[in-house]
Amino acid sequence: MPFEKGASGNPSGRPQGTSDRRRIVREYLVPEAPKLVSKAVEMALAGDNVMLKACLDKLIPNARAETQVNYPECDSLGHLGSDVLGLVGRGELTLEEGRAIIDLAAVQAKLQEHDELVARITALEEAADVSQTPNILT
Repeated sequence: MPFEKGASGNPSGRPQGTSDRRRIVREYLVPEAPKLVSKAVEMALAGDNVMLKACLDKLIPNARAETQVNYPECDSLGHLGSDVLGLVGRGELTLEEGRAIIDLAAVQAKLQEHDELVARITALEEAADVSQTPNILT
């Protein structure tokens, strides 16, 4: 029997009071978090490579977020994109850093576009006002 389009397979939804397994596990682990973290660090320092990797994986993204990125200055967004792609390809920027630069450039482009549109509309409105004003000198 096929599903009817637009009809829920479970119209009454999940029963009230049903707990999400992830929430139950989280509630059990949160009070033990300091001990668990201490144990993980202890195991990592004792030479457990899996724990060492787990600890470093949690530290490295935070360290990257704090670094400054020197991005190439370019005369156009197309050149910036090409330069960033080259830097990422050569390993001089991480993929995340390159993506952040491109995302910021896209936001900057939208802001510039907005400013240009406002200036053009203002100029058009001023020109329309001047042409509609009667010329008393003629």
